[in-house]
Parts: sequence; structure tokens; C-alpha cells
Amino acid sequence: MKGNADRAVAKRAADRIRGIFVPDESYFDEGFNRMAYSRWMANTPEGYGVANGIQEMVQYIQSGLIAKERLKHVLVVSEGMFEDENELDNIFRLVLDIGLEQFMSNREEMELQKNLRPDDKTGILISF
Repeated sequence: MKGNADRAVAKRAADRIRGIFVPDESYFDEGFNRMAYSRWMANTPEGYGVANGIQEMVQYIQSGLIAKERLKHVLVVSEGMFEDENELDNIFRLVLDIGLEQFMSNREEMELQKNLRPDDKTGILISF
């Protein structure tokens, strides 16, 4: 979800210019409002890809091949594991360093501290 916060701000500004009602930016200072808007951008050109079962997801899910000799780990996570300030490669390194359970626990604590609505946290780490 790298850059999603910046894309969300840009989309809101563009929508306001087009005459679409979007609350003032101060509304999005609250974590719940920011997260709800971000979720609304899932599987859209301005947003990010999420395997959430809707038809549009097919256009936004990345896929590719990697030589199995180079593969060391596979990390599959739900979007509740992300935060605007932390990029996926940083999350991956943290999970490898402290473990998936501790990462989720830290994430839950951060949500409480920032008064964010808890999101689902699902993760699978496969190491070869």
C-alpha cells in the first residue's frame, strides 16, 4: 500500500475540484475516517489491489514468477497488517525479525494508542 495515503489525499482533492462532496482534510485526521476512505479505494486505479472477492480485483492483483532456488520465504497477509507509515518490505523484515505473532501484537497495541478501529489481522509466513 506504498503511497496510498498520498494517493488518497490527491483523489480527495481531485474529487473536490470535480464538485464531488468530500469532507475537509481535517476530517481525515481521525484514523477511522482515514482508514475507511483508504478501504474504499481498494481495487481502483487510485488505490491498491486486494484479494477481496470482487470482480475488479483481477485487474489489480500482481502476479509473477520467481525461480524456486531464490525463494526463501512467502508472506501472505491481510490488509489489517498494513499501515501508511510502514512499507511492505519493512513489514516483511519486521515479521522475519520478531515473528508474525509479535508483529500482530505490536500492530494491535499501535491501533489502541492511535485510537484506530481494529482491522482483521491474518498472516501466513512460509519459510523454505
